[in-house]
Amino acid sequence: MLSKLMKSIGFFKTVHDDYGHETLIKLCRYFTYETKPKSSIIFKQGIILKAKDISSSTALGERGRVFFILLKGRAGVNLTFQRTVSKPDGSVEVEFYLNEVAEKVAGDSFGELALIEDKPRTATIICKEECHFAVLDRDPYKEILGKSLTLFLMA
Repeated sequence: MLSKLMKSIGFFKTVHDDYGHETLIKLCRYFTYETKPKSSIIFKQGIILKAKDISSSTALGERGRVFFILLKGRAGVNLTFQRTVSKPDGSVEVEFYLNEVAEKVAGDSFGELALIEDKPRTATIICKEECHFAVLDRDPYKEILGKSLTLFLMA
């Protein structure tokens, strides 16, 4: 019964279609179930700082290790922007703020890059109501599917 439900979610359908029922069942064993209340921050966007005259960069912020499938609820996808604000004393200050750019609903997934890359999160995800998730850690994903599902996740 669980595998039938899972095949109705895009990520699981692709696993089933490309790798077969047994692989889907094996992968499902590693998912955990999480519930988060309204206004919970699932993860925060990180940044990559590049030095002006150096070819290196520094990654700041939360690095992803898990992939989420939203089973119930709605979550906002937010990006951090900055603006310059003039203060009453004539000084100028840089202010950072979140702006919702998309909404995730039941059946949607996010955090795919966490499964294949060790980079900061590219957005901040905030629950708009109580949310229920299926959560997969990077290690079982790599063990079972390796890099062969990378193209699906990047699409």
